[in-house]
Amino acid sequence: MRELQTGLWHWEASHPEWTPANTEGWGPEVSSYAIDDGERLLLIDPLVPPSEVEELAASRDTAIVLTNPWHERDARGLVERLGAAVFVPRPDEFNDDVAWLRDDLERLEKEGQVFSAGDRLPVGVEVRAAAAVDDGAPSLQEAVSSCEWRVEVSGTGHDELCEKVADLIAARTLVVTRTRKGNLVTDDIRPGILALRVVEGVEVECELAAQPRAVRPGELVRAIDPGLEEAWVRRTNQWIERDGARGVPLHATDAQHVRLAGARAR
Repeated sequence: MRELQTGLWHWEASHPEWTPANTEGWGPEVSSYAIDDGERLLLIDPLVPPSEVEELAASRDTAIVLTNPWHERDARGLVERLGAAVFVPRPDEFNDDVAWLRDDLERLEKEGQVFSAGDRLPVGVEVRAAAAVDDGAPSLQEAVSSCEWRVEVSGTGHDELCEKVADLIAARTLVVTRTRKGNLVTDDIRPGILALRVVEGVEVECELAAQPRAVRPGELVRAIDPGLEEAWVRRTNQWIERDGARGVPLHATDAQHVRLAGARAR
């Protein structure tokens, strides 16, 4: 688990339903987030959280937000164990997503816990923009070709970091060993480092490929020097390529803007 900034945590874990035969374009490791504002703790698309987060939940007004019904993961167990409210988009009738909530959907809807784009949630979340995805369109994970990141690096100084980054940029290959789909693999990640620069102090900005072999910020930092660690990581943009044109997945000017009631966690 990493604390991306004060009160914002990210962790990855293996999805219990993933198998090597999966053909839907997602790997075994999926992401969950926790946001704490000192009073309320939000668990977003949670797999079982690390012990530090679960201990914090005991002293907070805890709620679970599922960004998709099929992201239920360990939500049921957490609802039962923590007594947390769960907020979920209305599930489709033709599948068994959130089957454990189906008999209670009418009550949840009356209490504002079943939502769609543009609805207001009373749990301290701000939705900047939302748009429907066409039937048959690829998922965001499949569509995004690269991501831009800002990373603060620990374990070095500015001048040394500039030298190490310059050496990495000059390298024609960069062979590393990393974990993919539960296995250690060795490959060249240099083609996946699309842009990299030191911006100030020990912070770097980079653009890393998401397809066909994604490069993660932590892998980049350790490729700069195995002794370095990321102090914090912030994703600043995502890019998709369609019909030879490059763009962002969601244009805020074309989407519906909504500010949710009680917005404190941002």
